[in-house]
Amino acid sequence: MVQDHNDPSNRESSVTDVSSPPVTNGDDGIVGENGGIGGGEESVLAGEDDESMAGDGNGSKDSLRRTSSKIANLRLAFEKQNDGTSPNGKSVFERSPARSRDRGGDMTKLKEQHEAEIAKIKAQQEVEVARLKEQHQSETVNLKRQLGTEVEMRQAFEDKCTGLEEQIEALQAQVARKGNEHESELERRTTTLQQEKVKAQEDANNLQKQLYELKRGISTSTRIDNEVSDSSFTQQFQNLYHETQNWVVNNYRKIKVEKTSEEICALLQNIAEPKQLENLEPIFRKFDSSIKLAAFQATAVCYMMEIFNEPLLFGLPSQQDWRRSIKKAAETLPAVLSPASYNKWRSVTTDALRQSESEEIKTSLESAAKSMAEMICITLNTLSDAEDSAARVTSLQAILKRTVSLSHLFRIQRARYEFDLPTPGSTFMPGKMEDASVADGAASSERMVRCSTFPGVVKIGDENGENGEVRHIVMKAMVVCSG
Repeated sequence: MVQDHNDPSNRESSVTDVSSPPVTNGDDGIVGENGGIGGGEESVLAGEDDESMAGDGNGSKDSLRRTSSKIANLRLAFEKQNDGTSPNGKSVFERSPARSRDRGGDMTKLKEQHEAEIAKIKAQQEVEVARLKEQHQSETVNLKRQLGTEVEMRQAFEDKCTGLEEQIEALQAQVARKGNEHESELERRTTTLQQEKVKAQEDANNLQKQLYELKRGISTSTRIDNEVSDSSFTQQFQNLYHETQNWVVNNYRKIKVEKTSEEICALLQNIAEPKQLENLEPIFRKFDSSIKLAAFQATAVCYMMEIFNEPLLFGLPSQQDWRRSIKKAAETLPAVLSPASYNKWRSVTTDALRQSESEEIKTSLESAAKSMAEMICITLNTLSDAEDSAARVTSLQAILKRTVSLSHLFRIQRARYEFDLPTPGSTFMPGKMEDASVADGAASSERMVRCSTFPGVVKIGDENGENGEVRHIVMKAMVVCSG
């Protein structure tokens, strides 16, 4: 409010107000009776400044700082003027009422300017605060919306992961079930195929035996006296070879030989007779597991050669006088008889013994076959550490009985037959030998024989026992050669 200093009623109060000492509050503000610049307004201003600074940032803080500096300068100048006194102790304003009125007007203007600036600043601050609040609310809404979207997405992904895990578990269970079913089906089919294979093999063996018996019957019914054709001998000898080979495979295929060559040769020294040891040692001197079955078959054949090499009939009673007499005659007659006459005598004599109904001869033949079967099994079981088996001996004994019967058939012929078993280390001869370890025609003449798995048969002379210079290979020897 602007006071009229010309009014006599206000002149005294004006002078009194100017000369009265200023009263300061905690903020060093000047309190005037007419509402001049005082501590209360500055306190309010300071509060508004704080609010402005909190809401407006650094720009509002600088504006308030400049305004407060102006007010402080004006207050300082006002105090200095009030502190000045005349020599008589009176205030300058008391001596100059006009100046006091001018000062009051200036203060009013300053106050109005200050209030205008404060109002402007407050308006700016309110606008800024409203903008910041609106921005904050907008950002809060956006953040809440994003948070809600993320929560929904996380829940969706969790549901999807759970569904995928359930699908994986279901697929794993299905795969396991299918695998078990497939394994069961595979085992069933394997068992069925194995049974069919065994049955087919048995049928094939039966057919071979029937064919053999048929050919033998045809040969017997069409032959003159005891004559047997070379083709029949070849077929029967091949059947005997395959039977021996199958017996070795069925009984020793799954057995592992872990002994060294030196250990095997040492065992042979203890169990084999000298006549067999001479052929067996070269086979096992450089033994390796790749020829295990061939070596075992060669071992069995070494014993069987005793049957083929018998000049008369294998298995006759050895302690009988008539047997010794026949043997002595067979050794001495070639010196006084021609080869044809001797062959005729041999054929007739052996055929008569073969057709004999003597129980002694039959028992001796049975005993000889059984004794040889046991000896072969003992030798092979010792070399391979296989367990003894009565069935193994029985099956081999049946093969040896057919071998004895076939050897007797060879001996009653007028033609002479020789059986050749190539020794290990000899040179491979394609005309007399067949390499069982390679395909047909792939064998080289420069290869060396490792072992012989079956002897070859050579016919000397014709059907009448004449023309001894004529030789015919009925069957080649079966051998296994080194590379």
